[in-house]
Amino acid sequence: MRKYGTDQSENIALSNALRLLMHYLGDIHQPLHCVSRVDNEFPSGDKGGNAFPTKSHYGTKELHAVWDKVLYEFHVTEKVPITDDDWVNQKAICDRIMKENPESEIDPSMDPTVWAHESYEIASTFIYKGITEKAALPDDYVT
Repeated sequence: MRKYGTDQSENIALSNALRLLMHYLGDIHQPLHCVSRVDNEFPSGDKGGNAFPTKSHYGTKELHAVWDKVLYEFHVTEKVPITDDDWVNQKAICDRIMKENPESEIDPSMDPTVWAHESYEIASTFIYKGITEKAALPDDYVT
C-alpha cells in the first residue's frame, strides 16, 4: 500500500488540494457571494462588496476583502506546502473555534444549500447595515 505524502511533489499537491477545499467551503460561507448592493449609484450592483471601499486594515481596502479575511482574524496567508508548524497552528485554530461554538449550538447540516441560505440570511440582514464607504468599520460590526 502506498503512503501519501512520501515525496515533495505529492506534499505540494495535497497541500494545494486542501487549500482549494478550504477555499470552496469558505466561499459558500462568504455572505457577499450571495448579495450585491443595488442602488442608484450601483444599478447593476457593487460586485458583492468589491466596489464598496473601506479604510484599509490588514491590507483590505473593500468590504468583500474584509469578509474574505474573516473580519481580520485570519489575515495571514499560509505558505505552500503547508508546513508542520502550519498544521499545528491550524489545529489550534480549529480547537479554539470548536470550543467557542459548541456542537450542541451548531446546525449539523452537511447540505451546502443550507450553508448558502445561511450566508444569504446574514448578507440580507447585516452586511451593509451601519457602515459607510471609505470609512473604518465600527468595532461592533467587526465583533
